[in-house]
Amino acid sequence: MERIAAVRSYWEAVEARNWSKSWSFLHEDFQAVWPVTKESWTREEFMRVNQEYPGDWHIRIDRIEPIDMGALSVVYVTLGQKWFYAISFFEFRDGMFLRVTEYWADGAEPPERKYKDRE
Repeated sequence: MERIAAVRSYWEAVEARNWSKSWSFLHEDFQAVWPVTKESWTREEFMRVNQEYPGDWHIRIDRIEPIDMGALSVVYVTLGQKWFYAISFFEFRDGMFLRVTEYWADGAEPPERKYKDRE
């Protein structure tokens, strides 16, 4: 339960732009990984990426679940008319986030599909 509460508090701090609080969740050996774009950051780099991301974005937590190594979260992010989902795997050490692996997906309307049985 503590891990779920930590992830929830982290996302709430990020949404509030409370950078000192969000920093407090990151272990000194923290690493963030975004496999889709092949990027990774140290604690300092990751905080800078979040602080400097342009625009008036907002985060809504959709779910947080416990997993063996820590916690999994799904958040919905809006930026003007654009929207995204982020699925994040949080690994812990000493009660802090040691590693976060995030998969980001752009929101899109479904493509128009034609099925033979529906024509």
